[in-house]
Amino acid sequence: ARELEIGSVMVGLFDPEILRKEFDIPEFIEPTALIILGYPSEGFLSADRHDTERKAPEETIMYERYGNAHTGV
Repeated sequence: ARELEIGSVMVGLFDPEILRKEFDIPEFIEPTALIILGYPSEGFLSADRHDTERKAPEETIMYERYGNAHTGV
């Protein structure tokens, strides 16, 4: 898509029932992902922007675990 100057994004979190209703999709079809395509009105953002705009992993990653907090299990 990018070679054709088309922007794209994959969406995996949506309500399939809304999609079925809007696009008349039969019940035996299970929508699992959307691919949105379009022409960016102001051009593409630089791929290098992630080098300066992203936060460091230690600022965004949290380590948690399930289990009994008292025993550590």
